[in-house]
Amino acid sequence: MVIVEKGVVMKLDNKGFVVSTLMYALLITFLFLIIGIITLLANRKMILDKLKKDIKGNINEISSYDFYSDGEAVYYNPVTDKICNNYVESNSSTGITNGCLKWYAFNDNINKAQVNLILDHNTSGNVAWNSSGNNADGMKEVLDRLSEDTEDWQVSSRLIKADEIAHIVGADRDDTIKWEQRKQYGTDNIINNSAWFYLDGGKNTNKTSYSTSDGWQKQVATSKGASDYAWLYDNTSGCESNGCNKADSDTRGYWTQDAVVGFSWGSWVLYLDGSIGRMDVNNNTYCGVRPVVSVDKSKLGKSFVKTFAYTGKEQTFVVPHDGYYKLEAWGAEGGNTTNATGGKGAYTSGIIQLEKNEKLYLHVGGKGTQAQTAVVGSTPAGGYNGGANGYVSRNTCTQQASSGGGATDIRLVSGTWNSSNGLNSRIMVAAGGGGAFQGNCSTTDNCIVHGGSAGSFIGLTPLYVSYSGFSSLNPTGATQIDGGKSLDNWTSTSYSTTFSGSFGSGSTGNASYSGGGGGYYGGASGKWQPGSGGSSFISGYAGVNAISSISSRAASNNTLHYSKKYFINSTMSSDASEGNGKVKITYVGSDMPAKKNNKLDNVRYIKDCTNGSNVNAYNHWVELQAIKDGSNLAKGKTATGITGSDSYPVSRITDGDITTANYADGGSSKCITIDLAKNYNLDEVAVWHYYGDGRIYNENVTSVSSDNENWTTIISTTEKETVDGKRFSAWD
Repeated sequence: MVIVEKGVVMKLDNKGFVVSTLMYALLITFLFLIIGIITLLANRKMILDKLKKDIKGNINEISSYDFYSDGEAVYYNPVTDKICNNYVESNSSTGITNGCLKWYAFNDNINKAQVNLILDHNTSGNVAWNSSGNNADGMKEVLDRLSEDTEDWQVSSRLIKADEIAHIVGADRDDTIKWEQRKQYGTDNIINNSAWFYLDGGKNTNKTSYSTSDGWQKQVATSKGASDYAWLYDNTSGCESNGCNKADSDTRGYWTQDAVVGFSWGSWVLYLDGSIGRMDVNNNTYCGVRPVVSVDKSKLGKSFVKTFAYTGKEQTFVVPHDGYYKLEAWGAEGGNTTNATGGKGAYTSGIIQLEKNEKLYLHVGGKGTQAQTAVVGSTPAGGYNGGANGYVSRNTCTQQASSGGGATDIRLVSGTWNSSNGLNSRIMVAAGGGGAFQGNCSTTDNCIVHGGSAGSFIGLTPLYVSYSGFSSLNPTGATQIDGGKSLDNWTSTSYSTTFSGSFGSGSTGNASYSGGGGGYYGGASGKWQPGSGGSSFISGYAGVNAISSISSRAASNNTLHYSKKYFINSTMSSDASEGNGKVKITYVGSDMPAKKNNKLDNVRYIKDCTNGSNVNAYNHWVELQAIKDGSNLAKGKTATGITGSDSYPVSRITDGDITTANYADGGSSKCITIDLAKNYNLDEVAVWHYYGDGRIYNENVTSVSSDNENWTTIISTTEKETVDGKRFSAWD
C-alpha cells in the first residue's frame, strides 16, 4: 500500500497497516477508559458529598421518642382512644373488646411516633383464616371477624405478622435459624414443615439449628411463667404448662396474617405451647383473633424529644400531634480573644399549646468568631442570626476583635434570618453574647474586655479584665424596647445612638471593635470596644414587651405577642450558654400540665409591701404584673396606697415598662394594692422595685386575695433587686 501525505510517499505493507489500525483503536479505547474513570470519580464525589450532607443533616436535627421495651404492658381503651387506669383482670378474657384493656408493646423504635401494641387476649376464640382452604385467596373469615370485633374502636387494627414474632424473639438474627431467609415451607432443606420453632428455643446451645434436641425446636419453658415471651401467648388453653402466666380455655392460639409459602393450605399461627407453626387455613376450631394496633405515643403518656443544632440556616419543626410542648432555646456565645472570653448566650423555656401539622421556624444562633491579631482589615463574621461583625483597623497594636454570637429564636413566619415579617413573628428568643476585645498600644493605652453576656430582659454590659487610657464605660446591653447603646469614642463619657443595636441584630462599631450579640433587640459596640449582649423574649412571660403587630415594631407595653400565642411555666436565664445555640422541643402531653399550687386561683387583689432599703428609707415600685393566658391583667389598673409624685407617678407601676428608671416614688408609704376588677385564676404574678443599684428592700412581702380581707403570701424575700423581678407561678 502506498500513502501520499504532504508530498511524501509512504509505503506500507498490509501488515504495517493492520498494526497502525490496531494502535489507533487501542488509543481510542484508552481515551474512553480515562473519560469513564473521570466520570465515575465525579459521580462518586457527588454521592459522597450528598452522603456527608445527609449525615450532617441527621446530626443537626435529632428526633427521639420515649422507647417501649418488648412486652412492656400498656393500659389503653381503643374505644375512647385514650390511656386508662381502671383495668381489671376480667377484662383479659376471650371476647372482651372494650373498656380498659391490657396490651403489650413490641418492636418499638425510638424514632417512631407510634408504638405497636398486641392485645393480651383473643377478641374471638375460634375462626377460620379462609374457609376456601387455599391461602392464595388471602385472609377472609379471620378479617371479617376482626372487623366485627373492633367496629367500635377509634384506631385501626390488624393481625400480627409471623416475621414480627420472629424479630421479637431474635429468630431472624445472623446467629440464629435465620427465620426470614428459611421460613418457606419445603425448600432450603426445610422438610416436613421444620420451619416451626419455640419462642424460647433460642435459649438452647445450638441457636442455628431447628433440632428438637438442641435447637429452636426444643421446648425449655415447661412450667407456669417460665417463658420470656409469655405475654405473646397468655390467655390460651393449657398454656401454663408451656410457660405462660395465665390460661383461657376458649382458644388454643391465634392467626398471623401470613400464608405459608410453598404450602397452599397453610398459614402461620402462634400456638398455646409457645411455638410458631403451620395451621390449615380452613380450620375453624383451633385459632382465634388477637388484634394489633398502632397508637401515638403521645396518647400513652410517652414523651417526644427533638433537638435542633446550629446549621446556619432556617429549620422547620412540623408538629406531630395536638398537645402541649416544652420549647427550650439556647443563644450563641460571642467570640473570644486570647485573654478574654465572649459573652455567653441566654436560655429561655416555656410550654405552649400546638396543633398537629402546625409549623414553627427555627433559627439557631452561631458562635462569634475571633480575628487574627493586628491584621488590618480582619473582619470576623458575626454569628448566624444577628451577631454583628468585628473589625481590626490598626496593625501597630496587638489588637484582637471578635464578633457577636447569634440569637436562637422560634418564629411563625418562614424566611431568611433578617426578613422583616420573620423577625416580627418571633414568639421566643434566646439572645446571643457580645464579642470580646483587647488592644495593647502602649503602657498607658491598653484594655482586655470580656464580651457582654446575653441577657434575659436586658443584655449584659461587657466586663473589663484590665484597662488604662480607655473609658470605663462599655456598651450597654439591649432592652425590651431598644438595642444596646455605645460610646462614639473609647475616651467618651456618655452614650450615643451612633452604634446602637437594632431589632433582631447586634451593631458594629467604629475603627476597631467587636460585634454586639443578636437578640430580641441586639447588643451594641463602639470604637475600640467589645460587644454587649442582646435581650431575650418569651410571649406571655411577665416583664417582656411585645411589638404591636406584624407590620409595627412599636412597643405594645403588653406581654402577649400579636399572634396571641403564649407560653406558660416559662423561665429566662442570662449568661447561660456556651458555643453555638440549639433548640430542644419536648412533647409534654395532650392536656395542659397541672398547676402545682392553687395560691393564684380566685385572685382579685394583689398587694406588695416594703419597708425601705439598705440604701435609704424610701420605697419605689417599677412594675407589678398579673398574667393570665399570656396577658398582663394589671396593665392600666390603678395602684392604691401611695400618692407618687409628678416626676414619678403611680401610673408607672402598671404601664407595662420594667425599665428601672421608670419607677413610682412611694416615699415612706409601705404598701401598694392593685384591684383587677374581677376574680381570676392567674398563671403568674411578678413585681419589680428599683433595681438600678442592686439594692435590697426590707420586709418585702407580696400577697393575693379574693376579697381584700383574707390574704395569702406568695413572695417573701430580702434578696437584691434585679431586672428579672420577683415572681411567683402557679407551676412553682
